[in-house]
Amino acid sequence: MSLLINNTHHIPRKPLEANDSEFEKPTGSLRLLIAFVLGIFTLYQIYSTIFLPPPPHIQRSLHLGFALFLIYLLIPVKFYHQQKFSLKASIVLLNIALAGLSVVVGIYWAIYYKELISKGIFLESLDLLIGGIAVLLVIEASRRIFGWTMVYVVTAFLIYAIIGDYLPGIFHHGGLNVDTLIRIMFFTTDGMLGLPIKVASTDIFLFFIFTAFLLKVGVGDYFIRLADTITSRTTGGEAKSAILSSMFMGTLSWSSTSNVIKSGSHSIPSMIKKGYKREFASSVEAAASTGSQIMPPVLGASAFIIVEWIGGVTLAEVFKASLIPSLLFFLSVFIIIHLQVKKMGVSDTGEHDAMGSMQLLKKSYVLAPLIVFFILLLLEQPIVEVMMISIFATIIVGFINDLVDHNRAFGLKEMVVACIDGARNALTVIIALAVVGIIVGITVQTGLANKLSNGISFITQDLTLLTLFITMVLSIILGMGMPAAAKYVLVAALAAPIITLTGEPSIGAHLFVFYFALYSDIMSPAALASYTSARISGATPTQTSIFASKIVLPALTIPYLFIIYPELLFIEPANPLSILWVLLTVIVGLTALCIGAVGYYKVEFSSKERLASIVIGLLLIYPHVISNVVGIGLLVFFIVYLKRKYSTMDITG
Repeated sequence: MSLLINNTHHIPRKPLEANDSEFEKPTGSLRLLIAFVLGIFTLYQIYSTIFLPPPPHIQRSLHLGFALFLIYLLIPVKFYHQQKFSLKASIVLLNIALAGLSVVVGIYWAIYYKELISKGIFLESLDLLIGGIAVLLVIEASRRIFGWTMVYVVTAFLIYAIIGDYLPGIFHHGGLNVDTLIRIMFFTTDGMLGLPIKVASTDIFLFFIFTAFLLKVGVGDYFIRLADTITSRTTGGEAKSAILSSMFMGTLSWSSTSNVIKSGSHSIPSMIKKGYKREFASSVEAAASTGSQIMPPVLGASAFIIVEWIGGVTLAEVFKASLIPSLLFFLSVFIIIHLQVKKMGVSDTGEHDAMGSMQLLKKSYVLAPLIVFFILLLLEQPIVEVMMISIFATIIVGFINDLVDHNRAFGLKEMVVACIDGARNALTVIIALAVVGIIVGITVQTGLANKLSNGISFITQDLTLLTLFITMVLSIILGMGMPAAAKYVLVAALAAPIITLTGEPSIGAHLFVFYFALYSDIMSPAALASYTSARISGATPTQTSIFASKIVLPALTIPYLFIIYPELLFIEPANPLSILWVLLTVIVGLTALCIGAVGYYKVEFSSKERLASIVIGLLLIYPHVISNVVGIGLLVFFIVYLKRKYSTMDITG
């Protein structure tokens, strides 16, 4: 199918804002109320994180209560628009009631803290009622954000927790009654108020504030202009610009869909204007935005949870471990797009909103907060301290902007708006982590993760590649329909133990399952990144998902690579020359895989030639001397074969 369309009309770019999100924008008094509550939410979070943190139950329940209240106002039930007025009024009252219950849930621990602590497991009926309401509010909030799929998954786990005594085999457990479930979910730190919400209420919330300030001072726009400038005179410039801008924007986004909204609102219209078919434009953005979530240092805000979940690792170590795999991912996508554009004969070069080198250099001071962030991170300073200093640095850059760039004002108003935007953008992740907290709590209480790990280990007989393949499939399934941080928590609880049971390093196992959980954002049936980019471009979602999946196909080998050769994660001492050799063979191997996947390198390949290229690529990627030697030998033979067959063309150039 052709990847080009003719006579495309111009689709204007819209300015990149910190408040781009999936939420409807309220108006009137509701808008003022929501802005006020978001402002109070931000002040509470900063105060409770830095100065005087309350007991964990109070801090986390208030955090969750704020999020629930705001979600029910920002995402009301939408099916009443074409109904009678009486039904519309009833739905409005329902939303208000749910928001009111959210307030009750949020303050319940703060009011009755001493009593609840003294009661322990002997809760009263009112306590259980409030806890049950909290669980239902979280599930309904997740339905409004993520749809019915999340509800089905949570409901299945809740049912599993209750009927475990009747289940056979590895799924059998003693069973939990409803009262016990509610107690675990809301009155302990093993459920909704567990580790995920702990991190959300501290590190992740400050990260959202930081990214909102970065966008407010123009870092997002700078990244896009930088990508445009770098790729403006290259083949497939617009498509490559989309890849680079998404890679850069990975430091500012918390999910592949948020990255699509930020980067894709610019890149997709530009690609369509150049003549690319809508499905192609949206699939490139979907693939690149999915990859943005594995970019260090924060991995779509998941790095903060990785540090807490694994324990004994720092954010700097996560940064180093994820660096090479993320760069290899984008290299693979870059090569695929280059070959595809060449195969289609597209002449996409020339200026497109590019800035001159001197302009870029003059404007580069906006990156100072990110540089400060990276330096403090690598010095392994406390995360909260890193965030606050980086936010302060961003404010300084904002005031400099106000003096030198008259098109980007910055003052008290912009600072307040950035705080409000950051708090609003955090809501989706907070609810997702609360829902995942329910699932993780049930997993821990029933021993499901250990049973699953032992069962798969028995099936695979500790065959590493087979174990990794099964874990890959499970991770993709578990990762469907959630932001990056929630994906990580779920696969860390259910899938990572399968790999660590084989003796692999924890950080490698956790990155493996996380990467494949992210790939679910472009693969049907969930494919959130593909569907979001298709909505921007007007393309067919299924076609976008299929082509985006093809784009990342060679990159699926990368997680296997760093499990087999963990030295690439810099978590074990290794000979630098050995690492360089592996990188060299991997880059050549990835190139061969990409050529085989596209079926083109200066000439179109036959099916046998494509297969040969894929086999050579796999041999080179596998980090073993014999495999690499055989791969190099076949590569030389293959080049000679192509040179003779297509003697009139320069195949090796």
